[in-house]
Amino acid sequence: MKKICVFILALLSSLSFYSCNIISGNSNNGDNKLSDQISITLNQEVYYLDFDSGVFYSLVNNSDKPIYTNSSDETLIEKKIDDNWNEVEPSEYYYVNPVQPGDSIIASRIFSRINGLQGAGTYRIKVNACLENVSDECPSVDKVDILSNEFQIKPLDIPLTDISPKYENIDLEISITDTLVELSSSEGIGTNITNHSDFPIEMSSSIVEFQRYTVDRGWISGVNGISGRWFVFDGFPSSLRLDPGESIAEDRAPFLPVSWLSETPGTYRFNYLLCMGKDRFGACILPVTPEFSSSASFEVIP
Repeated sequence: MKKICVFILALLSSLSFYSCNIISGNSNNGDNKLSDQISITLNQEVYYLDFDSGVFYSLVNNSDKPIYTNSSDETLIEKKIDDNWNEVEPSEYYYVNPVQPGDSIIASRIFSRINGLQGAGTYRIKVNACLENVSDECPSVDKVDILSNEFQIKPLDIPLTDISPKYENIDLEISITDTLVELSSSEGIGTNITNHSDFPIEMSSSIVEFQRYTVDRGWISGVNGISGRWFVFDGFPSSLRLDPGESIAEDRAPFLPVSWLSETPGTYRFNYLLCMGKDRFGACILPVTPEFSSSASFEVIP
């Protein structure tokens, strides 16, 4: 009987379409299951709508094989609905290929705003990894599904001071260079921020936005499909720390050309997307809400 089994296994391994990963991959063979050796760690267990900017996580490869992802095998976000997991949206992030045995990577933000998902509920991350570096769809026999623990998205129905006492002491000055901008003659409008708080504030170099007020939706980012965010000091480090009493240096302060306003008059303001710290993933924690991080409004006229 043993000789027959050896012969059958030898025959199967000779077939080009039959992967050598008979035991690993998606099979259920106890300690040999590859997906059990690749873990996803979340930076939080609970996230709040209109507060947290996204989910950060690390992926650790504790197996003895490199793993790959490609444009056909994106990270997915799934929501539990009636005990079934439903795909919500793909990730904005693609892994660096490959993730070698023993290595770990930290994923960047999965979505720019948690509100981009389907509201409050129970979610999880699903990574479709591949055991071969392929440019097209990963063969199913070489595909490994890695799942994170469940995480909750909840409405922000508690006072911010219950999350951190720092919210009692935020003191930011958001200045603008003018209150009236003429599309026909103005070059643009500038803004700056001064931190009068007694603790540092972190801001990203690429996350300052202009917002336009609309009657039906309130303050929205950008205009006519143009993103409201732009690089404030392109070519400099990806983040800026403002210590107590500091402002952005004058030669690096944001300036918005009128061309970005798409010939659209209206009421506008600047909003800085700031945080009061970062966790070990580099994710923003304790984000500064618009009531503290927004400028006074300014009018744009023809």
